[in-house]
Amino acid sequence: MADSEHFAILKQGVEVWNSWREQHRHVLPNLRGIQLVGANLIDANLIWANLFSANLRGVDLRNANLRSANLRGAILSTANLCGAYFIGADLSGTNLTDANLSLSRLAGASLRGADLSRSNLSGAILGATVFGGTSLSDTTGLGSCEHLQPSGESSETGMPGAGFQANSLR
Repeated sequence: MADSEHFAILKQGVEVWNSWREQHRHVLPNLRGIQLVGANLIDANLIWANLFSANLRGVDLRNANLRSANLRGAILSTANLCGAYFIGADLSGTNLTDANLSLSRLAGASLRGADLSRSNLSGAILGATVFGGTSLSDTTGLGSCEHLQPSGESSETGMPGAGFQANSLR
């Protein structure tokens, strides 16, 4: 369950939230299971945030920083995630259907078991990104992804699927 104080601050808007984050750098935000369908979170600082099972359907997270965030099982379908930072984030089992992930940074992120059906990955930056069991049906932009290093089915080097490039998933 989310920390009610953290959720109340976030609902006041990104400017208030980011200011609070700046003043409370040591706090790891607990937003587990929140419901923020269609919210405007452009440029939000959600570094290390716990968004486990959050419903963020249709949310606008353009250029948001979700580095090392826990988004396991979250719903981000139809979300605008253009330019968002997901470096080292856990997006395992996340619903990203119809999401715009163009220009997002997914290096070191885990997308194990995530559903990216019909999502847009145009210009996304990948590297050591884990894709095991990920649904990429009708995903666009795979051929335009930038690869900093190989990505695969496992975070362990040498495991099955390690070293594939996203454009080989078509």
